[in-house]
Amino acid sequence: CYEKSTKVMGLKYTNAFWNPHYYDHLRPTLTKQLLFIDNKQLQDEVRALAWLAVRTNRSLIIPNVLGSESISTLAKYRNQSLWPGFRVAFLNTVKGRSLVQVQVLEPSFYWRLQRDYDPPPAPHILYFAGGRGGESLEAVRARIAALAPDTYPRVVLHPKQRTPRSLQGPSRSRWLEEQERQVGLWANHSIGVFAANYSTMLAQGLYQLTPSLRSLKQRQRDALAEDVIKGIRNCMRIFAPPKGNRTCFQICD
Repeated sequence: CYEKSTKVMGLKYTNAFWNPHYYDHLRPTLTKQLLFIDNKQLQDEVRALAWLAVRTNRSLIIPNVLGSESISTLAKYRNQSLWPGFRVAFLNTVKGRSLVQVQVLEPSFYWRLQRDYDPPPAPHILYFAGGRGGESLEAVRARIAALAPDTYPRVVLHPKQRTPRSLQGPSRSRWLEEQERQVGLWANHSIGVFAANYSTMLAQGLYQLTPSLRSLKQRQRDALAEDVIKGIRNCMRIFAPPKGNRTCFQICD
């Protein structure tokens, strides 16, 4: 555990951090559901989300990451394998300052607002076309930037869903409304509830990767993109059993 960089985030994660300036219900934020397919995929997605957050002047909520049902190294939540969001990204520092100036918030940020501070705004779900032939990262950035932070302080990226061909008219509308409701439930939950399990989400195309930094054309590659690649990596041993017999909080007891 990286004690210096994760201790405060750990306090936020356990709802033991109190700061009314930090818990601003109008703070512009960005988040997206994350599944763990492999380390490289997760790292690429987190880097892309960090780039988007900085480029659009939003704080980044790194959610709890959903893993395969076959993972048995950790206790499950509602039969889901979840890895804590505050142990996903490690931000490298230069002379005591993070190379990438991105504000990372805990997964339960809005749940905590609802419980102890001001009512949070409703999430605005921004659908993007993922997969082969989908949108580039720059295209997604432009669409987020077009959303006024005062009007849309809370943005949730989510892949466009393929509507079943058998649904037409009102049935199709109700199906789409239900998909949006499920994303909203996930966004408002303190831990993470998903519309389907890990295997189903992958098999049915309910999950799509965030467009990669590699999708930026050469003229769009800026210093921030290079800093994100150099300055953000995965925490070690994601979904691996904890080593030793103490948590990062017990180290300082």
